[in-house]
Amino acid sequence: MLIDGFDSPPMIMMTYNFPYYVDLMEKNGLQKEMDLLAYYVTPQKVEKKSLALSDAINARLKKKGIVVRKISVHAIEKDAAMFEEISITHGKKTGDLCLLHMKNLCTSKMILSE
Repeated sequence: MLIDGFDSPPMIMMTYNFPYYVDLMEKNGLQKEMDLLAYYVTPQKVEKKSLALSDAINARLKKKGIVVRKISVHAIEKDAAMFEEISITHGKKTGDLCLLHMKNLCTSKMILSE
């Protein structure tokens, strides 16, 4: 549940709720289980060395047939299915965080299909 950062737009795969939800949940006996952070980074905020490293990593991945790209809004269902397949296939290797994102993804898919 979002507890800070209401001044920025919602992020993909992150919860977004009204600020009063925190107080409502705590009054009903619920408490925080873990922290989940999201970062908003623009090229202007990243050092040139980091951007060069990112370009080098992407070039190396591309040579191996791996492409890193932005999620396409026009192909959200295809991208969601691909992410779900990766999460299921590699979930045991990447741990619970990957599975947590998969659960959020399934919720997102249900919302998108409504």
